[in-house]
Amino acid sequence: MVTNERRLSQRIDVAVPLEFRTLLSANKQASRGETLNLSEHGVLFTCDQKYDIGTPLEMSFAIPQALTGRGAEAVKCTGRVVHLQHGPAPSREMQIGVQIEKFEPAIASLRLAS
Repeated sequence: MVTNERRLSQRIDVAVPLEFRTLLSANKQASRGETLNLSEHGVLFTCDQKYDIGTPLEMSFAIPQALTGRGAEAVKCTGRVVHLQHGPAPSREMQIGVQIEKFEPAIASLRLAS
């Protein structure tokens, strides 16, 4: 079997709440979603909005203890939308794949900076 896998690191299926916002808009309002999987270089999450490929996003979420080997760790990252697909019918959810460009620990909370 031949695959065209382009990912640089292994994906781990995990569902955690996620807050995100586009960096293209003056609107600083965060939206909510839920991760489907995470890797060192990307995240796939569900939300009820659609974004164009290339849209820059800022995201905040907690990496669960099962993945860190320590306690849950709040992180903030920025990246670009690289993949879009509709979730299973009849849901209106979108599945958004984001390539992470910058990754850092969040200071005190999961709230996105205004």
